Amino acid sequence: MTISVRQATRHDWPALQRLFLLSRCHTFTWLNVTDFRLTDLEKQTEGETIWLAHDPQGELAGFIAVWMPDHFIHHLHVAPARQGCGLVKCCCRYYPAGKSTAIGSSA
Repeated sequence: MTISVRQATRHDWPALQRLFLLSRCHTFTWLNVTDFRLTDLEKQTEGETIWLAHDPQGELAGFIAVWMPDHFIHHLHVAPARQGCGLVKCCCRYYPAGKSTAIGSSA
C-alpha cells in the first residue's frame, strides 16, 4: 500500500474532525465519550500544524498535529481500520518536510 503524507488544508477539515472523533471514541474507553464533539478538533489543535496520511484513493488514514515552535506532536490519530499498518512511523518520519510525500509500505 502507498500512503501519501501532506500538510492538511481547510478542505480536509470535515474528514479530520470525523477521524478525530472516531479515534477518540475507539481509544479513550475510560472517558465519557458522549462528551466528545466534532468541534473538539479545532479547540485542541489551535495554533498547531496538521499533517495527514491518505491512501491513493484519497481516503484519510491518520493525522498528526504538531506544535511547530517545539516540534511537539500533540495529537496522533490513526483510523481504527488502519492501525498496525505502519502509519505512525510514516507520519512521524515525514511531517518535518512540510511537503507532500508518497511512502511505500506493506500492509
